[in-house]
Amino acid sequence: MQEIKDHNTQRAIERLEKSIKLAPDFYNAHLGLAQEYRKTDRLDAAAQELTRASALNPREATPLIQLGEIYLEKNNFERAADVFSQATRIEPGSAVAHYALGRARYRLSEYAEAEQAFTRAALLDKDFEAAELMLLHAYVRQGKLSAALSGIDALLKKSSGSSPNRALEKFRSEVVAAMANLKQGAEKQK
Repeated sequence: MQEIKDHNTQRAIERLEKSIKLAPDFYNAHLGLAQEYRKTDRLDAAAQELTRASALNPREATPLIQLGEIYLEKNNFERAADVFSQATRIEPGSAVAHYALGRARYRLSEYAEAEQAFTRAALLDKDFEAAELMLLHAYVRQGKLSAALSGIDALLKKSSGSSPNRALEKFRSEVVAAMANLKQGAEKQK
């Protein structure tokens, strides 16, 4: 643990590997080793350790969430969605697990499922702005522009005390323009 604190990744890996040889069922060593492997881009080795950690402690969602993140990094969205779904069953109150599941579903173009996951994450953690933003994107992808606009306005109002959120304001103008284009297209068809 001291090696990890000192950011001595290679030494931490060596010590954690020794720990696992001495105590093959040491959950925290497998989890820590996976995290250190990720730092050195040894994703396959990290995935193996996270799988082992999950087997050792099947009621803990943390290794599954981290394993799903690896699958996302490797663009294996289907596998990521499966692992994140498992994590939400283990820890249904985890906003992070639901958000991660939403990200995988979004990447699979399963926008309705992504919407459900982002909604759940935002309900579980009222200050989870990333979940709220991705929910807005899921609305747009499904053509729910009014819902997206309402959500954007709510976020802008929520953050009105701080500096202006230029990216959110730009997103709002894009949604308004898309709504105007749809309205114009509908009027031309009449």
